[in-house]
This record gives sequence, structure tokens and C-alpha cells, in this order.
Amino acid sequence: MKFTEYFYSPRAKGRWRSWWSLTMTFPLIVGLAVGLYSSRRDAAIGARQELTTGKITAHEPNNHDSYRYTFTIQGRQFNGISESPKPAEMVGASAQVYFDPRDPNTNSLEDFLMRSRRDRKLVPLFIFGICVIPAFILYSKLRNPSKNAG
Repeated sequence: MKFTEYFYSPRAKGRWRSWWSLTMTFPLIVGLAVGLYSSRRDAAIGARQELTTGKITAHEPNNHDSYRYTFTIQGRQFNGISESPKPAEMVGASAQVYFDPRDPNTNSLEDFLMRSRRDRKLVPLFIFGICVIPAFILYSKLRNPSKNAG
């Protein structure tokens, strides 16, 4: 059975007649909220971020290809873990570390403004899904209004 045959079969049509199908948008709404929150937080940090030099102490390829690093600010040493924006950072090499001057424990090897843009990339996809699913349910209901009573 082809997808289109199943999609237009009476059994499949019945599933789309229910507004309970809107529950499929819940993960998209959560993704949208998390993406917008992360993007806004990173943009705020990016507006005040400072830059220093740190040292790569470890590479963890099994942990999202992350790098551990240390850096010093005003005589105090801080540690961080982050994905590197540059491929193949070497353990022991120096690297630029971006940090929040209000809380240096919030730090990254990647510019926070770039992280903000990256977090925003999926937002249009989430919005599209959140709009398309109700539109499809409405279309399904309007297509056969006599069978949708009740």
C-alpha cells in the first residue's frame, strides 16, 4: 500500500478528524520555546561577552566532539567544556575562550552571538510545523463535514 493510498483511506482520515491530533504540535512548541530561550540568552551574553586565551586540556570525541579547557581571569582559574567551532583543536594548544564577565563559569570556545544564530536556525521549521498540522486537520474536517459531526 502506498503512502497516498493509506493517507486517503477511511481509517487514516478518521484520525485526522480529531482535534486531539494537535498533540503532535507539542514537541514542536517545546522546541520553539527552547530555541527562542537559548537564542535570547546567548544573544544577551554575546552583547557583553569578553575574550581571553585558554588552554585545551582534553578532547572528548564521544561527548559530541567536545573539548575541555582552562583559562584564567584576574588570577582565578576557570574550567569549561564546549564544542569547538574549529575542526581538530589540539590538546595542549591555546584557544580563544568567550566568557560572560558577570559569570565567567558561563563560557564557550564559540562566540555567543554565533551560538545565538545557530539556536535560531530551527525556529522557522518549528513554526511551519505548528501552522501546518492544524491547517491539515482543518482541511481534513472541511473535506467531509457530514462525517465529522460528533
